[in-house]
Amino acid sequence: PDQATITITNGIDLSNEGGLVWSKVRSASETHRWTDTARGVHKRLSSDSTSGFVQSDYDNVAQFNNNGFVYSDGYGSTRDHCSWTFRKAENFFDIVTYSGNDSNRTISHNLGTTPGMIIIKRLNSNNPWTIYHRSHGATGFLNFSTGGFATVANAFNNTEPTSTVFTLGSRDDV
Repeated sequence: PDQATITITNGIDLSNEGGLVWSKVRSASETHRWTDTARGVHKRLSSDSTSGFVQSDYDNVAQFNNNGFVYSDGYGSTRDHCSWTFRKAENFFDIVTYSGNDSNRTISHNLGTTPGMIIIKRLNSNNPWTIYHRSHGATGFLNFSTGGFATVANAFNNTEPTSTVFTLGSRDDV
């Protein structure tokens, strides 16, 4: 589709290092858009929705660069946008993809340190986000929808993450 684009130059190398762009239109009621280098451009998740993976979203990140990204301005250049960029880096941020199997298991990560926060979204259904945070521990989870902590042993199998893996329980949405 022919659209205007906005180039964001922020000095963050997404094309070679990988990462995530979280964008939001501030001047209109629009969804929060998360686009990462694991799934690629024109694909997003919305943290304010339980919806699964969006296959073709051309009003979104159109290109990852070695110094930022290009945003397809499907909203119009007169709208006020903001974005946050997270580059994959040891001791800071990682993106992990895996296929769920509704059973207890460990998932490897590349942080090299124990994660303080883990955010999980099932991509093939409308399940809520599952969030581990070290201040609450592995006895349950948070999600973006309710904002509260739910004590559920099978989310993280009551097992704290380590510097190399995190543990998932038998919940069908993780």
